[in-house]
Amino acid sequence: MKRKLFLVIFLISSFFFSVLFQERSQEDINYLEIESVLEKITNKRVYEFSIFNTSRDTLSELHNQLLEYAVDNKIVVKTGYNQYLDNGYEIISNYLYDPTNIYFNFIKSQYEYNGKNVDFSQVKSHSYISTDILSNADGYYVLFDHNYLKRNKVVYEERCMANFIEDYHAVNDNINYYIYINNENDIVNLKKIIQGYLDETQYASFDSLSEHHIEKESLNNNIVIFIFLGTSFIIYMFYMFYNQYREMTIVNLLGYNQMEIFKNYYLKETMLCVLVLVTSFIFYFSIFVSRINSYTISFFFDLLKFTAIFISIFIVSIFMFILFIYKTRKYTYLSHGKTFNSIVFSQLINKAIFMILFVIFIISSTIPNYPYYQLLSSYYHQREIINSVYDIKNIKDDKRYSKILCHNGAIACDFLDILLNKDTKGYIPYIIVNQEFLHLYDIHIDVKKPTLLIPKKYNNIDIATYNQDLDVDISYISESYTFYDPSLVIEFPIKNPIILVVNDEYQFSSQDFYLPNHKSIHEYKLLLSSIMDESDIEIQENSKYIKNFLTEQIYPKVLDNILFMSIYCFVYYFLLELLMSMYIKDKEKEISIKMIHGYSYMQIFKEIYVFDFLTLIIPLLISIKLEMINELFIYFFIFILIDCLYIFLKTYRLKSKIKLLEEV
Repeated sequence: MKRKLFLVIFLISSFFFSVLFQERSQEDINYLEIESVLEKITNKRVYEFSIFNTSRDTLSELHNQLLEYAVDNKIVVKTGYNQYLDNGYEIISNYLYDPTNIYFNFIKSQYEYNGKNVDFSQVKSHSYISTDILSNADGYYVLFDHNYLKRNKVVYEERCMANFIEDYHAVNDNINYYIYINNENDIVNLKKIIQGYLDETQYASFDSLSEHHIEKESLNNNIVIFIFLGTSFIIYMFYMFYNQYREMTIVNLLGYNQMEIFKNYYLKETMLCVLVLVTSFIFYFSIFVSRINSYTISFFFDLLKFTAIFISIFIVSIFMFILFIYKTRKYTYLSHGKTFNSIVFSQLINKAIFMILFVIFIISSTIPNYPYYQLLSSYYHQREIINSVYDIKNIKDDKRYSKILCHNGAIACDFLDILLNKDTKGYIPYIIVNQEFLHLYDIHIDVKKPTLLIPKKYNNIDIATYNQDLDVDISYISESYTFYDPSLVIEFPIKNPIILVVNDEYQFSSQDFYLPNHKSIHEYKLLLSSIMDESDIEIQENSKYIKNFLTEQIYPKVLDNILFMSIYCFVYYFLLELLMSMYIKDKEKEISIKMIHGYSYMQIFKEIYVFDFLTLIIPLLISIKLEMINELFIYFFIFILIDCLYIFLKTYRLKSKIKLLEEV
């Protein structure tokens, strides 16, 4: 019994730490995501647009025009890019025009830095001191990722907007601008500026964003958790006292005084419980907290606060214990029916509260992580391919590049159609590739002209939709194929797509090319040097980028989710076990009599099945209200299946006891 009590304490500490861990982690991540922070602290709408396929000179002129408009109208502008370094670090460089220093002041107050503000009246030529006290960098803030729960190797640099073009070399990649506008006129004026430099194939605007709204803060679950955990402990203490009640009565009859009973049956267990609680918190804190600063200390104080509240629950339970001892003095027994029935009923309510928290956890954490699980699956299905190619980052979208690369064994795959239409109901997957891409999957097709490979189940499609205005051959195939995106931008497998196989007739864009690594990077740069400055060509090992991406962003999220799902499942199992143990102990005589008199199984146990299923009603209603029933259906099915199976196993075993009783 004592071991179970300590297990309860350990589960309580694990459960509380896991919930607080996730809430504080999400808060910390949000503080470093500049777009969401700016939207919140400026309280403005965001006009967002992306630029691609643009020369440096054009981009520079457009950038300066945007800055001039921002200076004149006092609006905040943000752009930036990410870099992955060979040492495993990721640098997120954000470039800002911030006329009132609203973001810089927020960062300084949040992270307790003492840096100079920027004089934006001199936006074209100025520099300012880094707010990182350990850095002598001039020209930008340097913020190391303070998310102490992930141990990420991420550096956030908040730089001067005027230096963006000068610093950013890969100008052919997509560039995203976020402009925090004052009114609708700003959108009209910004569109005019953009259209003065770019045609509609070189930019995409996202001006259909809704009015700014401060995102609802995630429901602070601490109060609910306190109630749940406190109730769990008190219920278990009642259960433990009830099981020890007769023993305490006998000990009292043997002459032990009340203080000796209190010391032997309660005080020692109380001190050990507190020790287990504190030790488990120290254990988790030492594993997950990577650095000590004001933010981690506040997290530590949250744990101390919970410990203090938990100790107060112990103090309350002392009075309960004294009441039990007082009853033993009069040699009376607890009213078996009413008292214990109420404990079983309380445990049912407690399980219902836990199921609500469990479902909220699935909605807020597990379901959003589905793409990460798909991405990891895609990686492990094609890691040999990923490890065998280089990735080209910044060649121009020019047919000359396509010809040179395709003639030298480049792997080309255009998945843009899937990216644009993947959420469309009834969408047929469609990809454009060259023969080398198919060779990766041991599909050897020698095409002399563009060829459409169409699965037979799509034999009624309109060919003109997929021929790209090329003179194509048509081939219907019965084989099933599954492909993956080597860049993992499309995280899921592409099953049985319509395939347009091309050679030189199709102009692939810069991000569609991968180079087999049987040649050196220098050799590939030489191939392109006749039409592009070799020093401007960026080619990198695809596997290095992908592995950094997985290590820094995907693995931590997936492992955290698995860890916390395991904790929740463990608590779920324990609550179910505790409920069944209480119910059987409460009803054992009644159950025995009914079995002896030939009652059917369902007549005897339908009550516990019904009451247990009622614990799922509120979580079910929550999922319906949030329109999440489809996503949660499989979880509810598993809950019901596990509960039914567990209740059946626990109750069916009682038959052997009844047979033994009948023999006696």
